[in-house]
Amino acid sequence: MSNPKGRTLPNAISMFFIMLAVYSIDVFLFRSDLTVLGDAFFARFISFIILFLYLWVAKEPIETLGISKKNQKFVAGGLYGVIFSVVPLAIVTLGEYIYYAATDATALSLRFETPNMTYVRSEENLTPVVGVFIYILTCFFGNTFKEFFFRGFLLKKFNKVTEFSKANFMQAVMYMVFILPYLARNIPDQLSRGRLTPSLAVFMIAFYIVHETLAGVKWGLMTRVSGSTYIATVDHFLYVFLSNSIFITNRYVTWSFMLHMLAIQLVSFLFVLIYYFYGMKKINEKKKREKAKYEAELEEIQKRKKEHRANRVVKEKIDSLEEISPENFKNIVVESEKRQRKEDNDESALENKIVLEEALKEETPHDNDKSVDDFLRKMNREMRRRENPTSSNDITEDFDSDEFLKAYQKQDGSHRNQHNHRHHHHHKQKAEETPVVLPEKKQMAKKPKRTLSQKIQSLGGIDDSSSNDLI
Repeated sequence: MSNPKGRTLPNAISMFFIMLAVYSIDVFLFRSDLTVLGDAFFARFISFIILFLYLWVAKEPIETLGISKKNQKFVAGGLYGVIFSVVPLAIVTLGEYIYYAATDATALSLRFETPNMTYVRSEENLTPVVGVFIYILTCFFGNTFKEFFFRGFLLKKFNKVTEFSKANFMQAVMYMVFILPYLARNIPDQLSRGRLTPSLAVFMIAFYIVHETLAGVKWGLMTRVSGSTYIATVDHFLYVFLSNSIFITNRYVTWSFMLHMLAIQLVSFLFVLIYYFYGMKKINEKKKREKAKYEAELEEIQKRKKEHRANRVVKEKIDSLEEISPENFKNIVVESEKRQRKEDNDESALENKIVLEEALKEETPHDNDKSVDDFLRKMNREMRRRENPTSSNDITEDFDSDEFLKAYQKQDGSHRNQHNHRHHHHHKQKAEETPVVLPEKKQMAKKPKRTLSQKIQSLGGIDDSSSNDLI
């Protein structure tokens, strides 16, 4: 995966050298700054095209140039730009006026003349108004490019890879380097014509190095506080236009004019420092408030998350419990009653079985008694499948003694005797191996011995007459 920050510095430096090459071509070849334009207009125009093409190809927003879409920033930029340029110029000019008025009043000579008019005085068809208008347009166009490129593009790129102080100094140094082609063309030419001495040439080089670096840092600080290049653009334009066009004395020479320009920049830089520290203080306070607000919101979000997590756990526990509807509850009760009846039937059948076994042990059975015993056991197994009757009347109604006798008489005697003998032997052996023990709550009081007919009657609900005839 590519690293955008890794390409930031090479792209910025590459763009700088491209712009420097375009400017050098204009300075040495076209020399548009020595014409009525008064600035390297051709280089600025081509550089603007290259800069916008780069933004289009790289798909970067227009804000990369330090342009803000907020109207209040534009208005504030114009206001502060006027203050930081006009006020220092007025202070320095007033100081010079007081000095010359006190030392040599004849040197005072207030005049307004743009630099481009100096180069085209011989052209009779160019009026001062047209010359000033052209210089205003070209000066504003050129200074706007410088601010968009150095304080917008380069400063933002450098600030991505390092802290602001270093990024601001880097762009200021590059801005100073941008003036070197102009010095490389003019200083040798002025020396050859005798207009400059070697010491003055050194002074000029030192002046531009200090002046351009100081101005670049100042305009970078403006951009940092304001968040756009509007203040720096207005201040840059007014400073260049007014300081190069308004004169109060005819005694200006190269070195005195350079000191005049440097004094204006120093006063302006002091104002900007006050603006910068005050503005950064407000920005830091705003950041602290936003940080505190963010931390409070984050704490509230975490609190809500904990409450939500706790509620979710409770909900999961509630959802894990089986919800029993009234219908399900009714079914559970019915099933429970059925199981209880079945257990009661099994216990009742077991009691009957034990009682019958005790009766068989007490009385000496004959062949008929064995047959009866076998048949009763068979009938008992069928009766166990039914529900336990609620009353003796129901048992009596379901039991038919005539049917019982008829079924009994149809049995084969030999087969019945053989079966009864085998069944009795098996029953006796099983009883000896696994004696049945009733639960304590089912233990009954010992009853007096009864005859076999009475026991059969109590088990099957047979009336006295039928049972006596059978026996």
